[in-house]
Amino acid sequence: MALVLITISAYTQHTAHYNRSVFSGMSYQMPADAGTISRLQLPSLQPVLPGWMGHRDKVTGQYRDLHGPAMDIPGNTFHEKAAYCMERLLPSLGLQPEHWRQTGVREAPHAVYAEYEQYFAGHRVAFSGLTLRFTKEGKLLRIRNYSYGVADRSRIPVPPAAAELAAAVADIGSMSIAEAITEPEWVWFPVPAEVGGYDLRPSWYFRVSGSLEDGREAHFTGYVDAISGVLLYRDDEVKEQFDMKVKGRVRAQTPSDPLTDEPLAHLRITIGGTEYYTDTSGAIDIASRNPPVTASVSLQGRWARVRAGLANNNTPSFSYNAAANGTIYTFDTSAPSGTRHVNAYYHVTRIHDFMKKYFTDFTTLDVPVTTNVDVSGTCNAFYNGGNNSLNFYQAGNGCNSFALCSDIIYHEYGHAIANRFYRWRRGTNSGMQNGALNEGQADVWAMALTHDPLIGEGAYVSGSGLIRRYDQTPKVYPRDIRGEVHSDGEIIAGAWWDVAVNTGSVDTMMKLFTRTWYDIPDGPNGMEGAVYYDILISALLNDDDDNDLKNGTPHFDEIVTAFARHGIYLLADAGVVHEETPNQPASTPVTITTEIALAPESLPLFGDISLHYRTRTTGAWDTVVMTPVSVGSMTYTALIPGQPAGNIIDYFFALKDYTGATNVFAPAGYDPGLSADQSNIPYQFGVGLHTRYEMDFEQTATDWKIGENTGDNATEGIWERAVPVASYLNSVMGQLPCQPGYDRTYGDGTGQCLVTANPPAGTAPTNINAADVDNGNTTVITPVFDLEGYENPVISYYRWFSNDRGANGRSDAWQVQIKNGNTSANAWFSSVEHTFQSDHSWRRRIFAVKEYLPQAKSVQLRFIATDRINNSLPNQGQGTVEAALDDFVIYDAGEKTAGVPYVNGAFPMMLYPNPADELVSVVLSGNISAGSISLYDVMGKKLQQTEIRKDVARYVFHTGALAPGSYIIVLQTGKIIQTGKVRVVHR
Repeated sequence: MALVLITISAYTQHTAHYNRSVFSGMSYQMPADAGTISRLQLPSLQPVLPGWMGHRDKVTGQYRDLHGPAMDIPGNTFHEKAAYCMERLLPSLGLQPEHWRQTGVREAPHAVYAEYEQYFAGHRVAFSGLTLRFTKEGKLLRIRNYSYGVADRSRIPVPPAAAELAAAVADIGSMSIAEAITEPEWVWFPVPAEVGGYDLRPSWYFRVSGSLEDGREAHFTGYVDAISGVLLYRDDEVKEQFDMKVKGRVRAQTPSDPLTDEPLAHLRITIGGTEYYTDTSGAIDIASRNPPVTASVSLQGRWARVRAGLANNNTPSFSYNAAANGTIYTFDTSAPSGTRHVNAYYHVTRIHDFMKKYFTDFTTLDVPVTTNVDVSGTCNAFYNGGNNSLNFYQAGNGCNSFALCSDIIYHEYGHAIANRFYRWRRGTNSGMQNGALNEGQADVWAMALTHDPLIGEGAYVSGSGLIRRYDQTPKVYPRDIRGEVHSDGEIIAGAWWDVAVNTGSVDTMMKLFTRTWYDIPDGPNGMEGAVYYDILISALLNDDDDNDLKNGTPHFDEIVTAFARHGIYLLADAGVVHEETPNQPASTPVTITTEIALAPESLPLFGDISLHYRTRTTGAWDTVVMTPVSVGSMTYTALIPGQPAGNIIDYFFALKDYTGATNVFAPAGYDPGLSADQSNIPYQFGVGLHTRYEMDFEQTATDWKIGENTGDNATEGIWERAVPVASYLNSVMGQLPCQPGYDRTYGDGTGQCLVTANPPAGTAPTNINAADVDNGNTTVITPVFDLEGYENPVISYYRWFSNDRGANGRSDAWQVQIKNGNTSANAWFSSVEHTFQSDHSWRRRIFAVKEYLPQAKSVQLRFIATDRINNSLPNQGQGTVEAALDDFVIYDAGEKTAGVPYVNGAFPMMLYPNPADELVSVVLSGNISAGSISLYDVMGKKLQQTEIRKDVARYVFHTGALAPGSYIIVLQTGKIIQTGKVRVVHR
């Protein structure tokens, strides 16, 4: 759990490179569909738990997290209450008691938890857990369920071989292995299945220890399949009264802060063979001794033991002759001591005492933590859970010693808290498992003690560089998930810091933060979404003062908005299912239909879904709240008014919870608040188009230059025309593709498209790096298209792009460029697309040529996929990049009609009053000609219409009988259409 300086490539690699998880890439997993949920045949929640709500597991569709008004449970003890729940309630929720073993009933200052693990045929299911949370008065408040289905008990594991253990770390490189062992009992490991649910595989839990080629210690744990020997999961566990006073010269926070003399609390002092410890003011007072005395003072105390490096095991120690009472000894900083050693002792002790302010009942870490200073290497620090040690590298390579940075010390101690606290609460040797959570929570401990959202100030010798900060643009789930634990941990750390900002109190935040630890939120790497949602619900429950979330909590808004800012929402299991609207005829209202994927128990959290649309010519978004097609339906519709030929419409959906916070944008990866670089494209369609050129790549693409163009330098993944061969993130997760297995034209695996190379025959579909783009660019260049005779040329194509299924996710962009066909070969005008956001589906991009080249009589395009070399990133920036292209079309927008412009708003239409009550007036100006003005509701139903009369400028619609809400007024004359929106509000 290293802190890791993100800009130092030599030390950013190890965590992202060494961790492996079959759960990686599940950030954009859609919620369990209606079919999965119906197959479970789960009973309704309300008869079992009246008034409760929650959400379901996205893979299994099973009840995942349920909570509601505190519920009376029969029983005189918590053990009896837990037994009643298991025997009477849980079967009604689709859980079988015989599959669960109790691991303990544990009290916390604010709640009591009954905890269970899943077993089949006497073997534990990895990562499983069932927790019943009770109030201190014995009422049931929450049920959390991490279950993974039913095991095939006929599967027989193969005893582990040394070769399999070696294979578990074979991809790490030069590692000197000191120990490689497996646990004697195998476990069931839940591998996400190809079609819903999990495949429980017999697996061996392994531990491999040794040293890496850079000299640092290595402690890996994980699971290998006990039948196939395939590595399923790997985690890097090296994270990151004698009247006398003792002070040390320390720096308050950063290496540039001035040295001050501060008391060294809890420090051990030996006098006459007897050991004493200083109090919080650094003083000891021993009535039985009179000066002068000789005291042995070393940098070792109740909570920290400093060592000067790893090799010599030397704790700085000095002898001091105290000649009189009231003497003050300032700890020596001459060799083998130094300011960095004293600083490390002081801040380790300080963070321990700060932690005890919130965890008064947690005593497992009330021991001296070995604190190694000047460890060989530079620009890093780490916590080693194997020996409970903090380790700070030497100064060098442009970095100060991290032992001089207080918040780095606090961060690393945060890992120690996570390791020991979780072991204590679980009653096992398993600490916090999720690496991103571990890193993020460690940052929270540091920020809480310093009251500063900047981490690692002063880490560099020069400049104002730091490691992370939480006072700028937030990192958001799942958009910013990278598969690198430090980066992914910024999401949850940022949410907690924003709770402090919103409440105006770090202490209020810390009380909520530390109480969530008793819920033990956790999960394997790759399941950050579920883990972060757990924390949101825990924060609300721990803030609640009447055991009923339905009526809010004292800081409900502050908590919900803080987490929502980072993409952690109440509607965690909600999704939007939509088939992109095809091109539409001119002057015809367009009905947009979409479906909400939401489990019934989450309905109380649902607010509304809105359609947002705009024309490219105006650029301003219009918003319509969608309505269900029938009472209780999860299918919603809204109307986009008819448009003139040539208009191009962008649209997206926003799903809100009952607090008004937007939880989901669709399409996935699109965010209207982000730049095009960071966002996916919205849904799009054109109006009044007819085809002039079409290329579906089922035939030879004459004059297309496909791969190996001038300037291309990719060594693999070169563009080709072929039937695409699918690749997937890992062994059985067919729902997480990298390269598509079908073209867009036919969609059945028989059609051809352009694709960034198929892998060699016989390559497993899980080998995602077999033919992906590597080491540079590969391009497709179109012919030069002559646009003479076009009135309004419009181009569309379908593309597939994946850059987040492997290492260095989203570090390379998908690019599409356009240029005037009459210019030189290198005169590419601008980007039609430039985005780092993946979209693992065939998506259409459509645009008018005049958006980029208004005067062009011919155009040419090129499509660029790249995996560029970047020495500032691990593995020189290499990741897994796949792209595909299909169905390229050039349209023209309608036939030429002299004197009739194809523009929206050929003459102005003014609406007033707006909002309207009893009536709304429509006033026209300009050359008024024959036509009509119509009033529609948002569903597209025409309510009123009036004909335009020559030289009459004002028309009236009576709105007194209309329900309050938004309505659309459409003016149509000849081939001109103008739309306006009026809101009806009855006073």
